[in-house]
Amino acid sequence: MRVLVTGGAGYIGGAVVAELVARGHQVTVFDPRPVELLAKLAREVKYWPGLVGDPALVAACLYACAPEVVIHLAALVYPRDSQREFYRYWLVNVEGTIQLLRAMFALDCRRLVFASSGMAAEPTNWYAQTKAIAEAAIAAFSAQMELDPIILRLHNAAGCRERLPTPEFCRQARLIPAALRIASGQEAGPLRIFGSQLPTRDGTAIRDYVHVDDLALGIALAAEMDQPTSRVLELGTGQGHTVLQVLERCQRASGYPVPTRLEKTDGSPAVLLADPQPAAQVLEWRPRHSMESIIESSWSAFVGGRKQQRRQGRSK
Repeated sequence: MRVLVTGGAGYIGGAVVAELVARGHQVTVFDPRPVELLAKLAREVKYWPGLVGDPALVAACLYACAPEVVIHLAALVYPRDSQREFYRYWLVNVEGTIQLLRAMFALDCRRLVFASSGMAAEPTNWYAQTKAIAEAAIAAFSAQMELDPIILRLHNAAGCRERLPTPEFCRQARLIPAALRIASGQEAGPLRIFGSQLPTRDGTAIRDYVHVDDLALGIALAAEMDQPTSRVLELGTGQGHTVLQVLERCQRASGYPVPTRLEKTDGSPAVLLADPQPAAQVLEWRPRHSMESIIESSWSAFVGGRKQQRRQGRSK
């Protein structure tokens, strides 16, 4: 099957591309980032450098690769950044999605898998709002162009990719790599924690962490559906972990403390969990990785696969 993946050079995108290639699909990546991020797959994927907000380039890419399905992952994804970069998030997450839909409509491409956010159901920040608006745009286009979209609300991607590990993971702003950069000595602490008096078991936010490779499998299964119908599914485990619980596991895996600094909440919900049952029924998808394996794979990325490696002279 011919598949176009926007944002295919990113953290989740790279895992999706690797999964699709392993399943025998012909993959084209549309992404402004260097193709070197997919170096191990360079001979197996086609690469179009570009932004989804460029209508001419999007149309040219769609025309050239003639995809049977489009997986739209390209987005800006950090809630706190979205409050400062209001218009940029609108341009990429909303207008970029609309430009892609217009190009698909013009070229009679009907199948779409859209990566949304678990926050989109009840948005409390601008990032989540842009995802909710993009979902609404997809619904509107579906009514007019007989689009067959599957909207996947992804919960917190975590862990190091198994098929396509890259140093990019270690530089991410997500909680686990941020904590492990401090544990490994790559950055000085403390780690800022937003929200310490929330109505949860230890006062910090509860989130649903799912391994990036499990997300990639779910996205690939959605793309492969024989008779897709418009629907919204959540990809997550349904199990929650507080920020402090995640940090405790990071400290246990690394053997080093992660000092923290408590900050006021950024307005995000106290608890955000997936309902994984619909995805299990429709896609026959279930997460394979535990929280422990997520942390272990993450720490291995920092120490080159040698968990016992430690920095000389550092005390615990």
